[in-house]
Amino acid sequence: MLLTLRELGYLDEKGRAFLPENALLSNTAERSRPNTPARGRTSAAVERLLSRGVLTRGQGSLGAGGFLRHPARTGEPLVPLLCYVPVVRPAGEEDLEANPLHATHEVSAHRVAGHLMRIGHLGKEASAEARAAYRQDHAAAGLVGPHELPRGFTYVREHQRGL
Repeated sequence: MLLTLRELGYLDEKGRAFLPENALLSNTAERSRPNTPARGRTSAAVERLLSRGVLTRGQGSLGAGGFLRHPARTGEPLVPLLCYVPVVRPAGEEDLEANPLHATHEVSAHRVAGHLMRIGHLGKEASAEARAAYRQDHAAAGLVGPHELPRGFTYVREHQRGL
């Protein structure tokens, strides 16, 4: 469940991700194929994450054109949302020892989740292709908020990396 949230990578400008529970469950099922967990197990995982404070509940609304919004707007139908805020953990000594800066090792092939990359400080702007890809992937994931790429960022689509 947390891996799915991290892989989605579509955080808002405040570093949060809001989405309806059914979107999280369907994204988790999609990303765990062919070993898709039973819906009851994923729902139980959501409840455990809520009880530990890793996820919180919020209220959004469904705007014109089917866009989910947070916070909820007056006069729009309400939608219960889950909120995920990644926890930043400083690297400890054991992390640094396990991953030396100049280690030479092979990296096995792996999937890199789609993600935002800051480019505004370089005086650059995202391409039309990056904006379209973000719009498409953000909407397909069922995430709340505008499906427009935040200013100062570009979008790197999901891809394979490694040997």
